[in-house]
Amino acid sequence: MENVCIDNNGKIRLTNFTNSKFLVSGQNNWIDAGTRCWMKEFLKDENEIKHKLSTEIQEAGMLFFDIYKCMDNIYKKHTTLDDIGDILAKDLIEQMINEKQQCGTTVEDCLNHPYFWSEERRILYLTKVGNHKEVSKYHDADLKLLTLFESYAEDGSFFKQWKDQVSPELIQKMEGKKSYAENPFGLLRCIRNMHEHHPKDAAEFDVRIGWYQFHTSGQIH
Repeated sequence: MENVCIDNNGKIRLTNFTNSKFLVSGQNNWIDAGTRCWMKEFLKDENEIKHKLSTEIQEAGMLFFDIYKCMDNIYKKHTTLDDIGDILAKDLIEQMINEKQQCGTTVEDCLNHPYFWSEERRILYLTKVGNHKEVSKYHDADLKLLTLFESYAEDGSFFKQWKDQVSPELIQKMEGKKSYAENPFGLLRCIRNMHEHHPKDAAEFDVRIGWYQFHTSGQIH
């Protein structure tokens, strides 16, 4: 952490590299340090080239976890991700520190992760998904596909009662003569129609529902 600081303008800076070394091709300079329980198997392999891009991604994930937990994970030796409330942050950290990271997540994957998406991009994503043919058939949806969506939800019962999160007046305005199914596809189609046809009411709907219910490593990417 001593190489990362924040300046007076709130910008993150990397510092204190006055003792850096220039290494010739094939040469490396490595000292094992840090929390042992975080070290992955490929880092312990004496024949493995230690410091490479995948290692940097993994270490950045650990640093992200340190910052997110305000160092509490280090002081109290809490190395589990189970108590991270933000499921987007948790998913990103899990991908970055995965034990198979040496052949997994890229820098581009990290930067394009939904954790960094703007609100506009998140809404655009959901409305595009809501346009899919499978989603439009929410009353006669594929049961296997629905089960997959529901299994990834943080709260498995959320999709079965999503209308409870919205005012009855707004639901009545959206439904007309045809009701939306209380399943993932019914909600996605409602989100799509809300932004397409009732943009003035969309802000209230987005706040009450929260797009994060659709985020999982299996659904959002």
